[in-house]
Amino acid sequence: MNIATTEWKKTWKAQTLNTLLPGLQKMDLAGTDKSMSTYNMYYALCTKEQHILRFPIL
Repeated sequence: MNIATTEWKKTWKAQTLNTLLPGLQKMDLAGTDKSMSTYNMYYALCTKEQHILRFPIL
């Protein structure tokens, strides 16, 4: 949450992120790593360019 607020200048609610991030996981766009803490650390599974090629705008 701190990164969203400080670096991205977004004030998203926790519920929004709790809905968005698992959805990105289901689409194989985000992965998680829980080894460092009790919280999920999310990371991208593809670049912006790979995403555009995979889901082109019609």
